[in-house]
Amino acid sequence: MSAFCKSARSAYSCGAETITLASLLLSIGCSDAEPGAATSTASGGQLTAGAGGSAPSTGGTNGGAVASAGADPVVGGSLGGTESSGGSSGADANGGDTAGSGGNLAGNAGSGGGSTAPACTLTHAQGVTQLTLMSGGLQRKVRLFVPKTYDGATRLPLLLNLHGSSDNADNFAKSSQMEQVADNEGFVVAGLEAVAGQWNVPPADGAPDDVKYGSEAIDLVASQVCIDTARVYASGFSGGGRMSSRLGCLLPEKITAIGPVAGVRWPAPCTGRPLPVIAIHGLGDTTNAYAGEGPEHPRWNESVEEAVLGWATKDGCNPKPTVDDPPGPISVYSYGQCQGGVSVKLMRMDGVDHAYPTGTPLHAAREVWGFVKAFSMP
Repeated sequence: MSAFCKSARSAYSCGAETITLASLLLSIGCSDAEPGAATSTASGGQLTAGAGGSAPSTGGTNGGAVASAGADPVVGGSLGGTESSGGSSGADANGGDTAGSGGNLAGNAGSGGGSTAPACTLTHAQGVTQLTLMSGGLQRKVRLFVPKTYDGATRLPLLLNLHGSSDNADNFAKSSQMEQVADNEGFVVAGLEAVAGQWNVPPADGAPDDVKYGSEAIDLVASQVCIDTARVYASGFSGGGRMSSRLGCLLPEKITAIGPVAGVRWPAPCTGRPLPVIAIHGLGDTTNAYAGEGPEHPRWNESVEEAVLGWATKDGCNPKPTVDDPPGPISVYSYGQCQGGVSVKLMRMDGVDHAYPTGTPLHAAREVWGFVKAFSMP
């Protein structure tokens, strides 16, 4: 050991200061051990280095590691391989590997710690691709749209787009214009398709399990393109709006927010985290009546306002909405003070029948995306 190292070691000789100094000495190459075999343990964390090798952490108080002897943590970068500041939980060392000269530094999650999402490298063509999956013994279709901004590495939000009754995914992609919005805004769209055009909502025995299909479709898309699983949304029109309501109710661990158009329902009981909701509905709708059709019609029993209030109550919002009713056909009912920082909103279109508007009096796809994109899974 050099005279400098001996002098530095003699400056402190007890307790935590020795541990801290030991880390510093290792980082500048002062060690009692031979190069290539330096190890030291401090308060449950491990400092390990080998010549030209790596310095992994296994949790503990520091939750990180310092490389030495050929894996200098300073040379080769602005920080190069500083100790992890993961704390007592043994969390990641700054979320991943930090390269030094000839080695790397990696902090592994310990008890109570967490790790960041791994880097994504999934090459995929932009535009439309038709996917299939087996769900509940049935072959199901997924129309996948990847925007022009996709680079194969950046994780993008995903929106499930659900067609109305008797329609299909390809037609609804065109009529909703959701894919044009996605191309401009930079998110992925998965157009789901009901068996024979009819979603199983309210659920009937013996009918396809569309909740399972929706969950598996999310997994399938995430295996094909880089998806931010904290930002997965569901929207749909009419029967697809009812289905998006059910997905939000039963898949709160996967669905971040929903935006049903002419189809919002409150499919109680719904548990789990507070869920942001935007509903768009025409006051003149004669198919899914704004006022509801009563308990003898399970498909459309409650009114639109009752369904929205159901979500607001579940989310712990102030039950009295703020109403913005300027001159013109659009009235907005906003529920605030909700739990988890979410919000619930109803956009009512006066004089509009059963329709998915794409410009008059509003553009539904843009309104839905403008609302849901503000929310991320906690």
